Amino acid sequence: MTLPEEPPLLTLISPTEGMTVRAGTPFLLQGSLTDSAGEPLADAQLTWSLGDVPVGSGWTCWTASEPGITLVQLFAYLGDELVARKYVRITVEGHDRVGDCD
Repeated sequence: MTLPEEPPLLTLISPTEGMTVRAGTPFLLQGSLTDSAGEPLADAQLTWSLGDVPVGSGWTCWTASEPGITLVQLFAYLGDELVARKYVRITVEGHDRVGDCD
């Protein structure tokens, strides 16, 4: 596979940096990979991980997590080559949370 002359643009749409979700409740992972003109790269492969644990692939996918600060990572491949990576940190609140005190 030949890579485009301009580097593709990887966008991590959801979740957003600092977002808070409930433990065990599915949340949406959504991203895109476009060329310099903003057109989606149909042959792109997107994979998702929470920390170092793979959780899915594709432009969108649903996942859930245990409580804590979680690193959501999005990797974009064209063929076998990693062309971009984005990440955000989210907070996953436990079911038994009582208040905002440490």
